[in-house]
Amino acid sequence: MKKPIVLQNLPMLLERWFPGAMQFPVWVERKYNGVRCVVVVPPVGLGDGRACAYSREGRVLEAGIEAARDCDRYAGPGVYDGELCGPSFRETLSQVKRKDPAYLRYKVWDRLSFNEWLSGRSFQSIPQRRLGLVGLMVPPWHDAMRRCVDLVPGGYVHTEAELQAAFDLAIRRGWEGLVVKDPESGYHCNERSRSWMKMKPAGVE
Repeated sequence: MKKPIVLQNLPMLLERWFPGAMQFPVWVERKYNGVRCVVVVPPVGLGDGRACAYSREGRVLEAGIEAARDCDRYAGPGVYDGELCGPSFRETLSQVKRKDPAYLRYKVWDRLSFNEWLSGRSFQSIPQRRLGLVGLMVPPWHDAMRRCVDLVPGGYVHTEAELQAAFDLAIRRGWEGLVVKDPESGYHCNERSRSWMKMKPAGVE
């Protein structure tokens, strides 16, 4: 049996947010406390055709196999960036270590075509790239009940005050924080960029 395709490029990483880091409006998403996961769904005829999940360092994540299959089933070939999440971070790490996807969900926030991933970048804006995730947004209700993949909701924030209010709400709800993105930014593999930034409470890494 052939091995899964090798992950030739690693995902884009985040800088820490600071006031004035970006021009508004910005794109904001919930920040999950999970394990970074890149799902590769090869086009027909490439390798053995198996969808596979990888860590941000490029290691195969057996616990992401159900997520990989769902990305293939609902959205098709491409490379998906997101996070595997369980009921808690400790439980997520345990499930990943035991290679058991039973209590994990895959929270997807971005997608590139396979050729874009091989080239290491996409110049499309975030809303344009998210069009490739429509299949994860409105599936038939019975599929939504059984699948393990969710599209991370996102939207525009227009001022620093609105962003701070959104962050305060996120913390009150027990989230890890927010991810703030330049909505016109491309996706640059293997880079830590100020186009994507994380907002977390002071003193929390």
